[in-house]
Amino acid sequence: MVSLFLGSTRLVNEVNRNKSQRGSSLYHRGSCPLAAPPVDKACADPVSGGELSNPGAGYVGARNHKRAKRWIMGTTPVADDLDPLHRSCLSGCHCGSLICCVHHEAKQIGIRLFQQDVTRRADTARKQLQIKVIDLEQTVRGLLRGFGLKVGDVSRGKLPARIRELAAGHVMLEKIVEPLLAAREAMWRELAKLHREVLIIVKEDQVCRRLMTVPGVGALVSLTYRAGVDDPDRFKKSKSVGAFFGLTPKRYQSGETDVVGSITKVGDAAVRTALHDAANALLTRATRFSTLKRWALDVAKRRGMRRAKVALARKLATVLHRMWADGTEFVWGKDPAAAAKA
Repeated sequence: MVSLFLGSTRLVNEVNRNKSQRGSSLYHRGSCPLAAPPVDKACADPVSGGELSNPGAGYVGARNHKRAKRWIMGTTPVADDLDPLHRSCLSGCHCGSLICCVHHEAKQIGIRLFQQDVTRRADTARKQLQIKVIDLEQTVRGLLRGFGLKVGDVSRGKLPARIRELAAGHVMLEKIVEPLLAAREAMWRELAKLHREVLIIVKEDQVCRRLMTVPGVGALVSLTYRAGVDDPDRFKKSKSVGAFFGLTPKRYQSGETDVVGSITKVGDAAVRTALHDAANALLTRATRFSTLKRWALDVAKRRGMRRAKVALARKLATVLHRMWADGTEFVWGKDPAAAAKA
């Protein structure tokens, strides 16, 4: 008997709905002696917040529904003598450690931890709110521009006063601008609250604080990188992280043709953007020198600043993963003793 453990009952129902085609119902919610880890108390359902009917049930997010169903239904052509992974069930605990077990063989497959997923959603919400605030400010600037009024380069705190100064004397324009400014102020207050919550998460996370020892890597970059990688053991080699986030160049080969193009831009765009921002800060803002910055400046002399930033972002992905996996701090120079004196 093969048992399926999923945090969502929708996929279980879809599988059992096809039992007439498969001869019998092979999938059900229940205990699995092979893979389900022992638990002392009931686990909370990460979706509903209540207790799971089975403490050993796993949590499969929406992104994994289609892939899991394809494996379980057997729609992918698989020979009977191939790896048992192709005829496996998904089981494990809701903490994200999904286990693939069949024929008394188990193999771990990767899925993002629920806590990391929540952290990532908080960072995404903060970013989206920031984008909306900036869009609203640009909308006000565009409205004034239509009347021949240019706001100019002013700071965030002085922007409302500058807009009211330009709109003074225009009755209808004042009525249009005031609600937009009030909405902007409310959105900035909420953004500040959400930003503080994200900083609290980073402050309590030892991994993020260790990653922040790298020059150019701040709280938001470290949090985005941690949520994107999720588990450093997913990568056998640290050099693979850059390719995973689309920071390696494309390559087209055919006969004698060998063309190296731009980066692939596959994977998580948010992590890729965060790494590029960190690389830009290291090259342009970091005052303390390091071998990493020296290497990037040499690349900039040969290939230009744009390629140097992308290359440095790829290098940062490797360095951060190695620091996370080994639990080490950033080394500023080749000689640790000399770097400590610097």
